[in-house]
Amino acid sequence: MIVASYKDIIKNIKKGAFAPLYVLYGDEPYYILKIIETADHFIRETNNENNLYNFDGKKNTLNDALLQLQEVGMFSSFRLIIFRDAHLLKDFQSASKDRNSALPLLLKFIQNPVLEHYMILAFEDPEKKLDERKNIIKEILQHPNVVAFKSEKVKDYKLKDWIKQYVMDLGRMIDDRSAFKLAENIGNDLMRIEKEIEKIIINTPDKREITEADINKYTFVNREYNIYELQKALAEKNILKAQMIVKYFGENKNDFPMERIIASLNTYFTKVLKYHLLDNKEDNYVKEQLELPHPFFVKEYVTAAMNYPRPKTKQILYLLKEYDLKSKKINNYSLENLQLLQELIWKIMH
Repeated sequence: MIVASYKDIIKNIKKGAFAPLYVLYGDEPYYILKIIETADHFIRETNNENNLYNFDGKKNTLNDALLQLQEVGMFSSFRLIIFRDAHLLKDFQSASKDRNSALPLLLKFIQNPVLEHYMILAFEDPEKKLDERKNIIKEILQHPNVVAFKSEKVKDYKLKDWIKQYVMDLGRMIDDRSAFKLAENIGNDLMRIEKEIEKIIINTPDKREITEADINKYTFVNREYNIYELQKALAEKNILKAQMIVKYFGENKNDFPMERIIASLNTYFTKVLKYHLLDNKEDNYVKEQLELPHPFFVKEYVTAAMNYPRPKTKQILYLLKEYDLKSKKINNYSLENLQLLQELIWKIMH
């Protein structure tokens, strides 16, 4: 197995330094899609479109791909197969006991690959995981001719830094508060974050730092009605403001799914509980322990801790778990998400 980071894989593909086989899998589809896009772009930039073969687990078999890989042409020897939705292939399904599985043939190919013939196997559905316990899959993943890349989710507390690095890679800068605002309101959706940042980049002068004003102006994140402002309204027990924000969320359900709102509130009140448990309440220490972007945010948690004593904060965390289940229609709960959210916010504040 060739151990390579996402950046190394991208760099090598851009240079045309392909491995015989890439196995891309894991919980974060963003990186998998980016690697595929980079390979596709390289092919088109080098006028090799005739040597690119796109396969799909919905329509093709692994044998189809292997026939192309093993075929030796009369002219150009370069050949790249991009196999999407590989999780649908019965060869890789853990319950499959098909004696006609093509995995032994795949292993044979990587043991003795055809020169300049390459394949990218992309497992894009995080719900249908690649079974790494199977001996033959383990053998494939560990072979020195294989780049096995497990795409991991970015942890919520690392999202702000991910955004800052992404913007820096584009040759721009973004301040802490703005990165935090994007992270809080978009959540762990890297494709969405990328699109919102692209909108800002297109509409602002080169080399200027991205500010909160840019986010308010060029993205879906409203200046007054966003997840951060809801958290602030809850911290201050500003019932009217919280109700107005919830109403706005209900009118813009696609931008503010219930799952993201509850996840964000759970993170927020977990930090409030953590604040209650701290012996040292000095601003810089609190900032570090609660992983806040700036000491400026500490005062909001002080206010929240005053308004929600430790027992109440624990009760809120239980409420959030309960309403997460209800929002997913568990326990035959049929209220619309807007009503659920209104009910949840009322219970939090009373």
